[in-house]
Amino acid sequence: MSLILLTIAMVSTVSYAAAPPLGRGAAVIAAKIPAAACTADSGKGEVFGCSSTRRAYLLAVSDGSSPKSSNIGVATGVQLKPSGPVEVDTPGAVISGLDVTGYILVNASNVTVRNVRVNAGTWGGIITTAKGSDVLIEDCEVFSTWMKGSTKGVLFDGNSGGVIRRCNIHNVEDGIYLQGSHFVIEDNYVHDSEAHGEDPHTDSFQISAGTSNVVVRGNNFVYGDNDNSSFTVGNNEGPVDNIRLENNIFAGGGYTVRCDGRGPYPITNIAIIGNRIAKGVYGYTSFDGLCVPAFEKNSNLANGVLLTPSN
Repeated sequence: MSLILLTIAMVSTVSYAAAPPLGRGAAVIAAKIPAAACTADSGKGEVFGCSSTRRAYLLAVSDGSSPKSSNIGVATGVQLKPSGPVEVDTPGAVISGLDVTGYILVNASNVTVRNVRVNAGTWGGIITTAKGSDVLIEDCEVFSTWMKGSTKGVLFDGNSGGVIRRCNIHNVEDGIYLQGSHFVIEDNYVHDSEAHGEDPHTDSFQISAGTSNVVVRGNNFVYGDNDNSSFTVGNNEGPVDNIRLENNIFAGGGYTVRCDGRGPYPITNIAIIGNRIAKGVYGYTSFDGLCVPAFEKNSNLANGVLLTPSN
């Protein structure tokens, strides 16, 4: 009990911004037809919606078991208490049941963030620093109303050990951003990008150089056709090792799944197995330079046909 009281004491009061608009294309999905302003062909496993700029973009139509807004995020029935920004410096703290306007900053080990809604009033929603090892983030909703660009939903910044599970992340530039080692990313829904900077680089899920030992499974990563990618990793500034993507949905971007190995550092043990991938503007995948992943049993999201790399 004392631990919970300590956690709540670190919450400060701030003014509240309005909730973000409904996900773009929501009405299109409900009607199950493309809007007339941006009509496009649709096939099995996909539907096209319209952004506020009348741009057609792809949304995955998930089966009953796939992560989506109705079955992940804050658990049904949980009552959330309004809160300002939260900074956690106590090892083992549990942050739960808060409706946060601002951010959550984790600077301690073995912290749990569960059943929390974060309206990011700055560039990051949930930020875990190098001091925040073995952090569990689950059953959360994260979005941003920050209008200055480069927003990130959940960021692991140089730490060791972390789990992101069953989170609904939307209306940010980069949904999930990892740098560090030993992560599990599972059963999340990352969708509806928002980018307000002069030169946005929108990725549903990005792994930074210097990262190793990551398992990514059962997620639904869905961004738009003018975003950079649904998944991207590169070796320009450091080595990358032991990354496994399995049984995810990837949609959106120029190339939907990108592994850029044109940098000088090793990029090894990349496995892309059993995913469903929608075709991007230029193609399904882009693997360059030193990046030669194991690529097995991946299929076209639209029709189930098995894919080969860079097609």
